[in-house]
Amino acid sequence: MLVEEIVDQLTETLQSRVLAIHGQPVGDVRLEDPPDARDGDLVTDVVARVAALLKRDPHAAADSVASGFPLPQLVKSVTAEANGDLTFRFRRGAFAFELWRRMGGDAADEHALARLTIEDKVDDARWRAVRRNDTSGGDAQAIVELFR
Repeated sequence: MLVEEIVDQLTETLQSRVLAIHGQPVGDVRLEDPPDARDGDLVTDVVARVAALLKRDPHAAADSVASGFPLPQLVKSVTAEANGDLTFRFRRGAFAFELWRRMGGDAADEHALARLTIEDKVDDARWRAVRRNDTSGGDAQAIVELFR
């Protein structure tokens, strides 16, 4: 699954950055879907937990990790939240296109879906459907149908 690959990349980077910046090793990095898709695509409290342990300001701790964070290709941004959480936002159009490509999408649909990569405008309802296709092993045609 594509999300799992991204989570693995983010987890490795978070572990190394938290250790390098705060001198604290972390083994338990949880990247989860936020309750509301408008709040981002993945969220983690790993920096907030380290900040509490070290008795540091959670927002400043998160901001130091987020600043200059090397993002995977399909992740658009990382934001340090006031409570110390880090919120990641995907390049939703590029994600949908890459998922479609990996599922063996038909070349006849490529032009229409390639537009998603450029515009990166995937509303929350379609985004949830794309993510369900990723986790349930959906097919390329189902992704095409979402954007017709």
